Amino acid sequence: MSELHEDWTQWRLCMGVDVGGTNTDAVLMYDREVLEAHKLTTGDVSQGVATCIEEMLEKFIANGGKGAGLKFSQVASRVQRVCIGTTRFVNAVVERRQQQLTRVAVIRLCGRSSVAVPPFSGFPVSLAECMQATPRHCYFARGGYEFNKEPSEDIVPEEIRSIAGELQSAGVHHVVISCVFSTLHECGDQEIRAKEILLSVMPGASVTLSHEVGQMGLLERENAAIMNESLKPLCQHTVQGFGIALRRLGLECPFYLTKNDGTLISASSAMSLPVCTFSCGPTNSMRGAHFLCGLPNAVVIDIGGTTSDAGCIVDGFPRQASSEVRIAGVPIGYSMPDTTSIGLGGGSLVRMIDGKVTVGRDSVGHKLKSLSIVFAGDKPESVVTASDVAVASGLADGMKQEIGVALCDERLTGVDQALIKAACSHIQDMFYELVDIVKGANRSVDVILVGGGAVLIDADHPPAGVTIHKPKFCEVANAVGAALGQISGQFEQVYTLNDPKLRSQHHEEFKKEAIAKCIRNGALPSSVVVRDPIEFPLGYLPSTDGLNYCISILAIGDVDETATKALSSEESAEDNGGIRCSCVVGPTTSGETGSPVREDEGLETLVPTKRIIDPETGDWLVTSFDAECIVLGAGLLGCGGGGSPSLARLRCLQALREGKVIRIIQPDRIGSCEELDGRVGNVAFMGSPTVSIEKLVAGRELLAAVCAMQMLINKDEHPDIVVEVQEGTGTHVVTSGLDHICLSDSVNFVELMASLKRASKEKIVALMPDECGGMNCVEPMVIAAELNLPIVDCDGMGRAFPELQMYTPTIYGTRPAPCTLVAPDGRWQACTDISGSSELETFMREACIRFGCVGATSMNPLTKDELQYAVHGSLTLAYKLGHAVLSARRENIDPPEAFVQAVNATEETSGTIVVRGKIADKSVNTEGGFAKGFVIVEALPSSDPARTRYRIDIQNEFICCYRLSSDGSGDQLVVCVPHLITLLDNVTGFPVTTEETRPGCRVAVAAIHASPMLLTEQALEFVGPKYFMKAKEYAGVQDPVFPA
Repeated sequence: MSELHEDWTQWRLCMGVDVGGTNTDAVLMYDREVLEAHKLTTGDVSQGVATCIEEMLEKFIANGGKGAGLKFSQVASRVQRVCIGTTRFVNAVVERRQQQLTRVAVIRLCGRSSVAVPPFSGFPVSLAECMQATPRHCYFARGGYEFNKEPSEDIVPEEIRSIAGELQSAGVHHVVISCVFSTLHECGDQEIRAKEILLSVMPGASVTLSHEVGQMGLLERENAAIMNESLKPLCQHTVQGFGIALRRLGLECPFYLTKNDGTLISASSAMSLPVCTFSCGPTNSMRGAHFLCGLPNAVVIDIGGTTSDAGCIVDGFPRQASSEVRIAGVPIGYSMPDTTSIGLGGGSLVRMIDGKVTVGRDSVGHKLKSLSIVFAGDKPESVVTASDVAVASGLADGMKQEIGVALCDERLTGVDQALIKAACSHIQDMFYELVDIVKGANRSVDVILVGGGAVLIDADHPPAGVTIHKPKFCEVANAVGAALGQISGQFEQVYTLNDPKLRSQHHEEFKKEAIAKCIRNGALPSSVVVRDPIEFPLGYLPSTDGLNYCISILAIGDVDETATKALSSEESAEDNGGIRCSCVVGPTTSGETGSPVREDEGLETLVPTKRIIDPETGDWLVTSFDAECIVLGAGLLGCGGGGSPSLARLRCLQALREGKVIRIIQPDRIGSCEELDGRVGNVAFMGSPTVSIEKLVAGRELLAAVCAMQMLINKDEHPDIVVEVQEGTGTHVVTSGLDHICLSDSVNFVELMASLKRASKEKIVALMPDECGGMNCVEPMVIAAELNLPIVDCDGMGRAFPELQMYTPTIYGTRPAPCTLVAPDGRWQACTDISGSSELETFMREACIRFGCVGATSMNPLTKDELQYAVHGSLTLAYKLGHAVLSARRENIDPPEAFVQAVNATEETSGTIVVRGKIADKSVNTEGGFAKGFVIVEALPSSDPARTRYRIDIQNEFICCYRLSSDGSGDQLVVCVPHLITLLDNVTGFPVTTEETRPGCRVAVAAIHASPMLLTEQALEFVGPKYFMKAKEYAGVQDPVFPA
């Protein structure tokens, strides 16, 4: 760090500004030294920035240091850049500020697929009402790609023009265009072409293309694009306001906004991409705290005026969320810091209700100085705030000196001292409970306390194991983090690797792309460095040319101040492209909440409901809360695979909202009455989970698979079904007779199923899941509700497994055929007889790949007697596990521990936590359409000072866990298939899938004892270690191992 030059004309200063919900903070820096800092409580965003900077520079000049004797204009002329972090845009979403959100139409290029989960499906109703033009302005248009980058079908220009005409007539000027697999390299062209066609009809429209704002995952990417487009007018208004305010101060330098990853985006670019600033608040706070304190690993808690936001620094960088990221309850697919927030800030209201003190969640926000007692006095409108409590308790001497000691004492005379004492104690309890939540399994932890509300905490008397650090300038850590921002360039692509020897060559090419993008964005070429690539294989996604990988490379460099120029008002208008602002922005006041909470409107806020059990039949009528528990439990039983149940969750909740009934019955109910006298069908998705998050459910493929099965088990009654024997294999292949079910868009499946059953001898009277892990646990519930069928509390695997022959009924001798497979576009394959379940797996897997690597399958329905070969109680188990985690989160109990306790409370199984640690390494490749490899988990030193390492092997799911030897004595097998290995986020308890494992993620590795149905000699031939562990190193493993 160099000294500030004596000659002020040689200075190259920068400013960092943080615009929070209550306070605006600013710092003036030279090199990496903070020269001056200032905090201002204000309700006007743009003017607040200007006032805060003006007062800070005046302090710098008046304080007698290097700035003494200089004029304001002289110091301002040496500022090279201003970096602003603001939560205004995300607060507009979180708080549903309807006047600041514009209504958006969505065009999804998807053809016949991806129509069962429409745009806005993941939005809370209150937010959708603010953002959605109308439900009729969500369009499914022709277009989209397959996983191999081949077009599913081309867009139809006339169709886009027709949509554009309708939107223009309706006065809708903000549009999102999304497309299946548009993020694959060079596959964004359909979105680009559709935009060009749209603008030819609507030249004044504003358009966000999904591939420009999001990553793999159609719905999440589309959600991010919707939020982005809805916020554009507010962002343009705000950024232009910042520019005007800065120019009035004589600051002619360029200014930037800070992004989610802590890097910078130019003001002009930010006007088109407000979504990229959503998590800049927590990121800036943690980066600033790390810089000010120097600790590489610590908990950072930023206490503002309204909220306390907590996260972790791991090896100098903010720990990223390992599970689904949500903003205002909406999944958006962005990588963001893993933060937890509570309603505790300097402006939090303090009350005594029924003899019990409460602090927050509501806050006076930016009105702190006009409403709190220490600032405003005991007026009729004054209220007791957390800041009042801090001053009265002797924790905020600096604030007291600023206001005046005698004046503070006088103003606080009338405040109940019992309230002050109780509130101070409650505030400390809230703070340390937050520390406990974030630190996870750590017994001891360093906590860096930052933010203007840091004075609320008694840092001198922390509980055992907690060390509090309050570095100099801690109150403006967010602004420091903003000032430290650099320029980035990110390159993301799915590519095919046909020769492992060429991997480094590909990486070098991709790094050059990232570096070039970074320099184009304004980085100094000589300063650019590249972070290690993040690369992972796309499981179940085979390619004839090689293995498919998704790679992300981030290049970062210092701002090239010689290549930048000031942003003028004329440039702002030009960069806006003449787009009209079709929302009423309203006054530029800051909001009254802090940074976004990842769990905002999350699962743990749900109100638990008691299970509804029919007293006569024992049938379980599923509520929305029950469904949430089952979905979470299914994710945990997925053992890292099985596909995410999040999309099935949306369909399940929608079915319940529409009045459909999900009725879970016990296996012994089959055959107990005429209504249930028949067979139990099944339905599941087959193929790649990676494909299924892009090519979403069409809905009709699952219904068609079940209805086709109803026909096939009575094929003699349907002469139009033609079967041919395949030469060489003897498989009885259906060649015709199912087109009217699978290919027609006009089928009413409820009526069709009812008519087929009336005319049939064999009837499907209920459904069951093939597996109770992942998405295939939940989808059958939706289809059963659609067809007015009950769902049986059992499954065919007791977990998630990757192959059809691992279905317990066929393991124990039931016939695997007939079997159907229906693709989202209606293509189908079926057989009525086949030599075995392994042959069926091959037969259907090959068809699935031809159909685009995803389809709905249904195998031979089970009779009442054959149900004995299913794993019973699966849905109940999923419910109990999900319920335990949600309850733990709500009650601030350790979720992974609650999960294991719930497992051990059941009669069917038992479980244990093998290790709590962080993922230290990962290596996964795609072989034969399956993801195979391993992750290394290193134990946390708080629970294991030796930091023992464990290797967890992967074949789509987690299949075995070894304790690695440090002395060469040999690795020890801890647990292996068919027992269940599941990874939970160490703090939230949410499942971490094989795709979500990233180095640095903190996890709890849990083992669950498998169902006895999977432990017989007959079953182990299909699901035991000898089947999965075919490599030479597993030769000695004969029986499944479970930790004692």
